[in-house]
Amino acid sequence: MKDVHLKRAAIAVAVIVALMISGACLFGAKPYEELHNDTYSVINESAESTEDETDLIKEQVGEMCFESLCQHVWVNGQCSKCFVMCEHAHHNAKARECFVCGKVIPHELTNGQCNKCGYQVRMISNSLPEKYFEPCPEKGKVLTLNYKASKPEEDNEIIHTAKIYLPHGYDEYDKETKYNLVFVIHGGDGDESTMMDQVHWVSGKRINFRQLYDWIIYDGCCDKFIAVTVNTNQTVTKDFNQETGKREYGAEIRNILLPILAEQYNTYAESGEVESLRAARQHIGMVGGSNGSLYTMQAGLITNLDVMGNFGFVSGITDKTGAIEKLGNPESEKYPIYSFYGAAGLTDHLLGNTRSGYNEIVGECEQLVKNENAFYTDVNAGHDWTLFTVGMYNFMLVMGQDIEA
Repeated sequence: MKDVHLKRAAIAVAVIVALMISGACLFGAKPYEELHNDTYSVINESAESTEDETDLIKEQVGEMCFESLCQHVWVNGQCSKCFVMCEHAHHNAKARECFVCGKVIPHELTNGQCNKCGYQVRMISNSLPEKYFEPCPEKGKVLTLNYKASKPEEDNEIIHTAKIYLPHGYDEYDKETKYNLVFVIHGGDGDESTMMDQVHWVSGKRINFRQLYDWIIYDGCCDKFIAVTVNTNQTVTKDFNQETGKREYGAEIRNILLPILAEQYNTYAESGEVESLRAARQHIGMVGGSNGSLYTMQAGLITNLDVMGNFGFVSGITDKTGAIEKLGNPESEKYPIYSFYGAAGLTDHLLGNTRSGYNEIVGECEQLVKNENAFYTDVNAGHDWTLFTVGMYNFMLVMGQDIEA
């Protein structure tokens, strides 16, 4: 009888400690390895507990804690002793730090709300955080891609140039890790360097977009991404049965550039075939500023809706009728939009155009729902680099999110 009482007492202690640990894990009260030291000593003392009692302990402590007797030491989300990967089930809303391992985990959004912490996405309307104007501790790299933009049978060879940003830690041999793919389109007088290496002035401070990409990823604002910048002022080939200009450039992206990127880099597309691109479209997007916003509408949404699911318009939304017709087409119902973002500066000469364009398109298209997959920001800026950097930052917060009908 004495042994029975001792056994029950041990089980009770185990359950109480487990409850205390689970509460501490939720609120980050103690380091995870300290919690394991306490938990495993009690579980070992209760090794002869019945199956039902074991299930109860599992329920309170958590499956991962119970199954492994390792006193985990977490390094970048993985235990350096037993190599188990943290599940990152919950994180802190502000710092985005996992409650278990401490790694910064991006928000996992569905309809604008994080599944890990309940955070409702909030976009900034002023300048970027001050630290973004300093070099980021973890820097990505930029490659130059020269690609043949003309069809093989054409006599005149046309070579176009794009720049590709690969985030810190990108490993071409790691085929398991996938990256979002975003085309960032410059304004009227820019080129492939404008939204990558070129230095811009924001309220007397220097910044380039490459540095902005570094910080957005370093801060865990979104999933890691590959950014591609192009030169829309290059000569465009005219043999893809598209009208010349912006939609023609969309055909070049679809038929030439997207397949190259899918084949050479670790995107969600398994290949450059159109069906593979369609399957990965939640993780492919386009965002542009000023004239680049017009390209996003024509070369992105209207021409490539079936292979892209995310669109950002920073100062300028034109061809509202074309967008509404495209999204209203029954064929487009199988291609949902995951993020549709608009922004303009309060002293921007395109403020009225952008606001009205956004509201009209969202109002007419049932698949767009404000603050779920459609977002808009009035930025305290003009038609300037404060607006374009803030717009890019905000768009990336929701790029590739999940949506529910």
